[in-house]
Amino acid sequence: MLPVLNADEMRLADENTIKYFKMPQLVLMERAALETKRMTLEQYHKQLSDDAKILIVAGKGNNGGDGVALARLFHLAGYDVTVFISPERDRFSDALKKQVEIADVYKLRIESDFETIQNQKYTLIVDALFGIGLSRQLSDEYQRIITILNEMSGIKVALDIPSGLCADDGHVFGTVFHADMTITFGFLKTGLLLYPGKAYCGNVIVADIGIDKASFREMSPNGFTYPKNLKMTDIFPKRMDNSHKGTYGKVLLVAGSEAAPGAALLAGKSILKTGAGMLKVLTPLCNKELLLSALPEAMFAASEHTDMKEALTWCDQLVIGPGLGTSEDAKNLFINIVKLLQEEFTSFEPMKTARLSIVIDADGLNLMAEHEDLFKHLRTLATRVPIILTPHMAELARLMKISVKELSDNRLELLNTFCQKTGCIVVSKDAATLVGMYSNAFRFYVNQTGNNGMATAGSGDVLAGITGAVLAGIKNKTFENCFDGTVHAVYSHGLAGDMAADKIGKASMLAGDIIEQLPILLKEL
Repeated sequence: MLPVLNADEMRLADENTIKYFKMPQLVLMERAALETKRMTLEQYHKQLSDDAKILIVAGKGNNGGDGVALARLFHLAGYDVTVFISPERDRFSDALKKQVEIADVYKLRIESDFETIQNQKYTLIVDALFGIGLSRQLSDEYQRIITILNEMSGIKVALDIPSGLCADDGHVFGTVFHADMTITFGFLKTGLLLYPGKAYCGNVIVADIGIDKASFREMSPNGFTYPKNLKMTDIFPKRMDNSHKGTYGKVLLVAGSEAAPGAALLAGKSILKTGAGMLKVLTPLCNKELLLSALPEAMFAASEHTDMKEALTWCDQLVIGPGLGTSEDAKNLFINIVKLLQEEFTSFEPMKTARLSIVIDADGLNLMAEHEDLFKHLRTLATRVPIILTPHMAELARLMKISVKELSDNRLELLNTFCQKTGCIVVSKDAATLVGMYSNAFRFYVNQTGNNGMATAGSGDVLAGITGAVLAGIKNKTFENCFDGTVHAVYSHGLAGDMAADKIGKASMLAGDIIEQLPILLKEL
């Protein structure tokens, strides 16, 4: 698990390291410069030959200090280095002033007139303008400078975060530096992982400069992620020799309609391929032949004739919504399920272990958006049973009753509010998927697996199935355990998609190709 910090959290960790642990700020700055030099040469050693020209563009704060320290190190290594920096030295941070004093002694070339450098050719351009401190729109002059830097040839490296990017959520403040590589210090920043910011960061590398988890002290960062190289045995328990089909959970899948029977099939296959012990698919009678011929391992229940109370008592995991439709029959079925669950859990103590959890996807979410009474009942049920919502951006915007643009512009904060309001675990599906929950405080996961080949019909049904199967295997269904299970499902879904892309490419990928990779992905369990 890797912490993901916003600007305030990173500043506090930095301050704790300096003030509480007595680490001098200039030592941290020197380590940042040393690591940046090492990583840059490691990544681009072929391009950075002895005759390479390097431009470092420094701002007035500590990010500029990192840049000037880096320039000195490259200068001492024999490179032709130029630093561009503002002439207003009285407005420099104390650490930057010290770095410039040192650079002056070493006779480092420092320019304050951008016109003198913008027509030059450089092998490497390093952005050390703003770092994580930027919180407002860039001035016209800085937007002009960054635009010119982007147009210049040469390798482009950003220190900590590309200038013009919001560290908290990936917003762009007018213009942003287009980095080939971003070397971020201490910990990942949220803005590096979320779009649109992620698109400008290039290869993101975390540099250890002496700020570690001890620097958090009493603080606990809200966000985290997983690296892309996790083994499934790192996040899932191994299957036991002394076990049976009931050990791995009984899933009731309420899905499919006459118009969309395939969604039930995709979700059902995903449930079984992810390791659930038993599956019952509740769908209209017209889908019986398709389901039983394509998925004979599943049990079938016709939604028109099934005793829902008995079906809900049988299962320990409910998945509802894929291909369900939004007809009157679908709405009535969903309402009946919610009422039966409310009757069962009315006396259940809030936020304790439940015997089941609920995944709501696709048309289940659309029905919630269309019928406020249904949404209200689910919010009440969520205080007693873990409920996981899996909306893509348009579905989440409908649930919030806002536009997709409004959601995109303020995604993380709105997810926080929505999790508090509903009491649900929410999977906000996008190119960079977020999983959020609120329990005493907001906590979120940023997913780094997956690819654009997964932008295909049925991919969400596969995720709903994987999530249902993972949660079915959790016996102690607390809110926190179900959050962790949901995170693991999202990670695994993306990783299976990456494996499918490696095998067949992205353009032709189908949802079924993701399912085909699940046995390989989970082979070691």
